[in-house]
Amino acid sequence: AMKAATRLSLKARMLLAGIALSVAPLLVITWVVEHQNAKMTAVAVDECRALGSDDLDHLAKSTVSMCAAQQELLAQALDSYVNVAKATLANLGGASLGTETVSWNVPGQPSPLVLPQLLLGGRWLGQNADAQAPSPLVDDVTRQLGGWCSVMQRVNEQGEMVRVATNVALDGQRVLGSFVAAKLPDGTPNPVIAAALAGKRYVGRVLVNKDWCFAAYEPLYDAEKRLIGLLGVAVREQS
Repeated sequence: AMKAATRLSLKARMLLAGIALSVAPLLVITWVVEHQNAKMTAVAVDECRALGSDDLDHLAKSTVSMCAAQQELLAQALDSYVNVAKATLANLGGASLGTETVSWNVPGQPSPLVLPQLLLGGRWLGQNADAQAPSPLVDDVTRQLGGWCSVMQRVNEQGEMVRVATNVALDGQRVLGSFVAAKLPDGTPNPVIAAALAGKRYVGRVLVNKDWCFAAYEPLYDAEKRLIGLLGVAVREQS
């Protein structure tokens, strides 16, 4: 019996050794395959990330180029607006201040502003708030090109302005009496007023009836070259 047990034990040991010799290579092969798969996966992930980064880079550059092209188109359109507005004003006989005065109700101001009448070709611009009634200059400009046009009148030595004519309308009423202060709420100079006082055109973004627009404000002078207001034009930024 002891001999039989010894033989069985020997057979078991030999069987186990054979299994071990068979399994060990398989384990090694499995480890090598898994290791290579992990390396290949890492390489594939890195390549995918690189490709994705390149795609995003190209997309970003294309978007920037598209925005730059759109900005250039808006700038060209705005330049045309300004030229048309100036030519229309010249055809009307230019701007000047009359001897009679008129009161303007300005939101946020404790009392009406009393200013000389702003004349176009010697005729008063009026106080037309009805969007259906024609208004000189501003309607002439936008009838040719669309967009918006406004006339601002100078209020004081600081160069502050009030809107006295516009085709910007809300609920059928032209938005008259809007005040343009010399300083912004944070106390810094208003770039629109600063440019006007320096005799320069201001070009930038403005909010018109909840629409962001690209706008230009041209200094408005009388025959004596005195700054008496601003001629503003705007095109919708979203197009």
